[in-house]
Amino acid sequence: MGDLVWAYLGPREKTPPAPKFEFTQVTESHRYITKTWEECNWLQALEGAIDSQHASFLHRALTSDKTRSRFGQSASGYRARSLTPSHEVETTNYGLLFASVRPLGEEGNYVRTYHFVMPFYSLRAAQMGIAGEVKRPLVAGHMWVPMDDENCMVYDWIYSFGQTPIDVRWRDEFEWGSGRGPEDRTADFRKTRSKTNNWMIDRQAQKTMGYSGIEGSTRRTMRSRKAWVPSSTEARSIWAQAIRRSSLCAVCCFKPHVRLGKESIPPGTGSEYYQLRAIDKVLPAGAEWQQELKSEIYGAPQHA
Repeated sequence: MGDLVWAYLGPREKTPPAPKFEFTQVTESHRYITKTWEECNWLQALEGAIDSQHASFLHRALTSDKTRSRFGQSASGYRARSLTPSHEVETTNYGLLFASVRPLGEEGNYVRTYHFVMPFYSLRAAQMGIAGEVKRPLVAGHMWVPMDDENCMVYDWIYSFGQTPIDVRWRDEFEWGSGRGPEDRTADFRKTRSKTNNWMIDRQAQKTMGYSGIEGSTRRTMRSRKAWVPSSTEARSIWAQAIRRSSLCAVCCFKPHVRLGKESIPPGTGSEYYQLRAIDKVLPAGAEWQQELKSEIYGAPQHA
């Protein structure tokens, strides 16, 4: 389904609803999916995806050129113009709905919404084009599938929820700008930039073009220096609650036992996320994004 093979490994009688994210239901011409082997713990990678603060710095170019370079987005874009967004997070029965709100002066506020669907899905708005001028009906997302403690396979997708199919320019911007072009990956889907070659860091580019000095995005998280944002904190709380609900019995049967004495449904295993979309938009100052964007955030059609 949706150009992917899905598997459920639990008891047949507890098979959850099929994972019908909207990207799996649009026609093939309206979606684009790739995968990347990342040498990073899946949880660390996911925390980067649900942290909208870092994009204003790590993914910002140091030039005012409005075209996107491999070293970051334009310094004139919305996320670069407003470096200290506020974060508003809501807990849902599938995970989290959250938004970064960036003041733009008299223009209003740039609001970008995201979804975290348990256990490892993230959706982000992708309507704003280069430097925020272009509007397009796109949503992007990731699945951070664990391989072991230090590796994960990341499935990346974009899809169009409008009448327009995926434009080759959108696809190239999505892949090339993220360091996932054909020349950037090996046959086993690893990135050519890795720890073994110091991620091919360019120190001169780091001074003049982008903070990281690395073409495309990569993940090198040091937990001892990580500053938590509300979305990361709330996500950890949800994981902890899910773990407390049940435990693996190591005494008699090695099956999950519900500690609270009743059957509990893990978050993200229902169908509540079928209609989700991640939306970004400039709203008047003072407008409540939850109300203004509600019909668009939950605007995907139901699928049989």
